[in-house]
Amino acid sequence: MKNYITRLSKAISGAVITSSMLSIASPAKAVGVIFDQIGDGTPTDIPFSILNQDFEADFDDFEADFDDFEADFDDIFDSVLIDDFTVEGTNRLNIVKADAVFRELEGLTGDVSGATLWNVAIFSSPDAAGTSIIGDIANAVIDSAEVSLTKNFNNQRDTLVEIPVDLSLPSKGTYWLGIYPTLDFDLFGPSFLTMSLLADDTVGNSILANPGGGLGVGDRVTCTDLGGLSSRCNASYRLEAKAVPEPGITLSLLAFGAIGTGVTLKKKRYF
Repeated sequence: MKNYITRLSKAISGAVITSSMLSIASPAKAVGVIFDQIGDGTPTDIPFSILNQDFEADFDDFEADFDDFEADFDDIFDSVLIDDFTVEGTNRLNIVKADAVFRELEGLTGDVSGATLWNVAIFSSPDAAGTSIIGDIANAVIDSAEVSLTKNFNNQRDTLVEIPVDLSLPSKGTYWLGIYPTLDFDLFGPSFLTMSLLADDTVGNSILANPGGGLGVGDRVTCTDLGGLSSRCNASYRLEAKAVPEPGITLSLLAFGAIGTGVTLKKKRYF
């Protein structure tokens, strides 16, 4: 054992050690809230909400069979309300939490506590959301058991939904966020996302995407075009993120490990 320790000591002493080689990659650093259209809840306590839901297949799929026409339509009602946010600075970010406020409408239920899954989607553009409600930049599907629900958030019908996620954003720029439940319509009805008077976006109002076209508004429509909504038409979303450490530091440490191994092999020839 003593001889082994002596050999190891000689091997390490033969290597050139720099401070950068000894640096260990730090864990992701806290950044905090990067996008907030919820605030203390007051901005979302307005009488506007929009359908936002991944429906069950039995309700969402449609088969047409006429004399001269036959076709199958899948996911025709699935929809997501998206709103833009911008990432600035040089650090890459990991989104660690996504929040939204949903509302139960009188006579339509829409109890999101019945959701089996929660979906957080990051899109590159409204065009992408109009093609699929699955995010083309990043997408998370979270079991409802991991999601926190706060009933009566700012009035008796609203629920604050807080979802833990781990989503990487590739670079700074403008993205589009959508948060929606996978919810059985037959049992719980439609789910509606509340709108907000707190605007924290950069491009404009939120957009409803319905790739299957079953809602009769095309594959996407600006929320102000749905009727009854004011010019301040923002989705009640919030995001928290952490900065991602640069990989270069970790590579330096790996390089040192390779140097140490090389020197050890060389030293062994002298024993």
